[in-house]
Amino acid sequence: MKPKKTETTESQTLPLAQQPTADVVLAGLNFSRVSPTNVLMVQQPTADVLAGLAAQARFAMLDSMAAAQAALALWRDAATTLAGAQRQADLCHATYVTPLAGLRQPEKWPATFDEFLKFVVRGKDAGEQLARFRQFLRMKVTADPGSYGLMKGKLTEAKVLDATQKLLADFQAGRYSREAWQSLALEFHRFWKRYKAELKSQAGKQGVAARAAKRVAEK
Repeated sequence: MKPKKTETTESQTLPLAQQPTADVVLAGLNFSRVSPTNVLMVQQPTADVLAGLAAQARFAMLDSMAAAQAALALWRDAATTLAGAQRQADLCHATYVTPLAGLRQPEKWPATFDEFLKFVVRGKDAGEQLARFRQFLRMKVTADPGSYGLMKGKLTEAKVLDATQKLLADFQAGRYSREAWQSLALEFHRFWKRYKAELKSQAGKQGVAARAAKRVAEK
């Protein structure tokens, strides 16, 4: 009876005698092809790791040097994918987790609008908190007037103020679940960060203009 042939899958490895040694793999590597940027981003694998990769059945038809190069390419692809996933995870954490980490939470849910002002918007007093939130709502209205029954090409200050006040009344009457609270907190955090940056930029431009005017006046 003839022995049954066994199919080779990619998950299998070659018999130990056919596996390239770590020394062979190391000798076949060409690290000079790696750019400085990639060297900084992805740590190089050890020869033992590459020897294990080169021993996979998918590389069985290759000689030791070619198997080592193929294993290195496979490792780099996997490392690049993992690095990208880590960067995406870091970005998500910075975008959705970090802004909420330093905020106080209400003692119970649903929370009130006043608690949102106190814990999220913050300010020296309730008046400043409300003014900041009103500025946030104004931004929402002017950025997407159609959502508030306004036409973008026919905005007037009176219409913007009226829509902002109506929107504020809705928020003041609302009760906030944890999910709604966090969503609104993230939206406000992005607005406030951008708003402060714009104020700082405007102040800088005004300072430059003032100094230039002063130099002209002194001549």
